[in-house]
Amino acid sequence: GAIVMLQEAVDQVRGHSPRTNAPRFVGGIYFWGQGVPVDYPRAMAAFKIGAEAGEARCQHQLGMMYCDGQGVDVDYSQGRTWIEKAAAQDQPNAVGSLGTMYASGKGATSSWRRAREYYQRALELGQSEAVKNMQTLTSGILGVSPLMDKRVEVHGSSRT
Repeated sequence: GAIVMLQEAVDQVRGHSPRTNAPRFVGGIYFWGQGVPVDYPRAMAAFKIGAEAGEARCQHQLGMMYCDGQGVDVDYSQGRTWIEKAAAQDQPNAVGSLGTMYASGKGATSSWRRAREYYQRALELGQSEAVKNMQTLTSGILGVSPLMDKRVEVHGSSRT
């Protein structure tokens, strides 16, 4: 049926147009189990085709799957690589995800300043969660103190 047709479209994308939506659609069908059982390996395979073709939403989703260990072992390095590629294309959710990596220290060194920069950029790009993430960050809920970065910056600048 329709899923087979979409899968054929994904197979045709390999090495062709980076702007086709087929890999993202097929990946989503398997990732969220829309009409089929959830199948992370198949979702990842579809997202990877789109990601390698340069589709930012596929890059972000693939990166998140690596970070969350969905269909693979957790691999923050691989995850961050794909998320950074999507963020370089101003994909709002990818930019927000980088903020969360810096805020949580998972996949990046904890940095309130860097987290805030990414959350601000995500907000400017229209990411709906950016306001909540900024509020969470400034309230210290994520365990990253705004003062920690200040101490590091002051200490670092006093050496130079």
